[in-house]
Amino acid sequence: MKIIIANGNKEERQQLLQVIREETKICDVEETEAGIDTIKLVKAFQPDLLIIDGQLPDVCGLETVELIRSFDRKLKVIITSSELEHAVAAFRLKSFYFLLKPLCWQELSAVLTRFQKEQTNKWVRKLHIECKDSIIYINPADIRYIVKNKEDKMVSIYTADHCYTSSYTLQYLEEKLNTYLFVRVHKSYLVNLRYITELKTFYNGTYNLYVEGCQNEPIPVSRNYVKRLRHCLEI
Repeated sequence: MKIIIANGNKEERQQLLQVIREETKICDVEETEAGIDTIKLVKAFQPDLLIIDGQLPDVCGLETVELIRSFDRKLKVIITSSELEHAVAAFRLKSFYFLLKPLCWQELSAVLTRFQKEQTNKWVRKLHIECKDSIIYINPADIRYIVKNKEDKMVSIYTADHCYTSSYTLQYLEEKLNTYLFVRVHKSYLVNLRYITELKTFYNGTYNLYVEGCQNEPIPVSRNYVKRLRHCLEI
């Protein structure tokens, strides 16, 4: 899941980021201060959610949302503002929610929880794999890990008792399975957080991880992914 925070107040941005990290552990977050930069970032980052203040340093946040709506009508937007009349404009702009400032962090947490539930319903319920003469449906929660095969550019999808081969790209599966607690740990591996049992140091800042039911198959963790993986795993 990808979120943008657009707010000219550094302290507020940090508080928003903290709540988001607590409520949505598997999440990529980008920050911006200005309206023009927000528009550029939405186009480049393609977020699932935009949390934007009603008054940015360079332009009104509501005007920024209106400009974004000209090219992205599906983006979920949460507008924060100390001006109660902005709530009407937020409704007109089909915002997901309006938060009156000073912000109530418990209310934001509840809104993020609701948003995540809606996102889960939007994604695939079962992953389908086309075989020679049939279509196999897999519950995402049953998948242990997914690896990209170097030889044929296919992916292998591992459950507790089976391995399926598919022409899906790893990037596509990462997007589809994001809300099912899958994380990228290597350029060639996606792993289901539910089944990780152990991390072992390997060399030069890298690790090997082990998943339940596949203890004889160490999965490499690149240095670039270690910090995020531990953040997702640990209380």
